[in-house]
Amino acid sequence: IPGDPEREFETIRMKEGIPLVEKVVEDLRMVGKNLGVEF
Repeated sequence: IPGDPEREFETIRMKEGIPLVEKVVEDLRMVGKNLGVEF
């Protein structure tokens, strides 16, 4: 049924967050550090 997988993933993502690749997390930490934003 169209939309069902998307609704299921939306529920999971709302509970658990969006999975990120470790390299992306590292980049976000570095950007935050450079801007003085806690991560």
